[in-house]
Amino acid sequence: MLIQRVFTALILLSAFLSTLFFASFTVFQWSMFIVFAIAAYEWSAMFAQAYQLSNKRVWACTLLFSGLLALGVYADVYRHPFYILFSACLWWVLATFLVILYPRKAQFWKTKSLYHLMFGLLTVIPPFFALLYLKASSTSENPYLGELLILAVILITASADTFAYFSGKKFGKTKLIPHVSPNKTVEGCVGGLIATVVLFNLYWYQIDSNSVLGLLLVSVTVLFSILGDLAESMFKRHAQIKDSGWILPGHGGVLDRVDSLTAALPIFTFILIIFGK
Repeated sequence: MLIQRVFTALILLSAFLSTLFFASFTVFQWSMFIVFAIAAYEWSAMFAQAYQLSNKRVWACTLLFSGLLALGVYADVYRHPFYILFSACLWWVLATFLVILYPRKAQFWKTKSLYHLMFGLLTVIPPFFALLYLKASSTSENPYLGELLILAVILITASADTFAYFSGKKFGKTKLIPHVSPNKTVEGCVGGLIATVVLFNLYWYQIDSNSVLGLLLVSVTVLFSILGDLAESMFKRHAQIKDSGWILPGHGGVLDRVDSLTAALPIFTFILIIFGK
């Protein structure tokens, strides 16, 4: 299983980096469209599992999500994503309370499929537009700025997750949200945050000299990446499934791999827009 996970991860990383740095913007955006359309299908299937809906509903929801993704591309919505990202920020603030209060106060949304559909839209759509906005933000002075920013978000989430795992193994005693993710600890998350702040500040200095912005970006992005992971775990528990899908051998589904990024990408991008970057 470990060899399978590593092999799949290497293929995914190679494919993504090649598309990010060497493909045209059109190829990149439609490649990411396919990724997020698959994520939309997985969310729709999880949605159907939770509320015992038919396969027709799964495909109807997938088409709705995919149509909004495609519409955003054709209408160039990704170039002006402020309100979409602002909505995502509000959603993730609400998601914080949903995760903390789960399962004690979950009745108001667990029995209403419309809420679950809305949560899915706010989870899948904004990170796609954030990704395209970052990719398109390169300038003549820095032709790889967009790629470096996207890589920054990925490194932040990967670093936070990796260091949180090892910190939790070594020092973890206090459970973070045991009803949602029994293995996550407060000590692990703090260790992941501290290590990522140190590493990312070195990386950020290559992009921008504003160290205060770098510190804010990494701190908030790490916290919301943890929230993205916890939120997906909560919805999977509600649907009584282990993985969101099966398309990635050894890893589960696409949502299982991008759960942290669904929160991290919109937050990271929104902060950059607020600071005029």
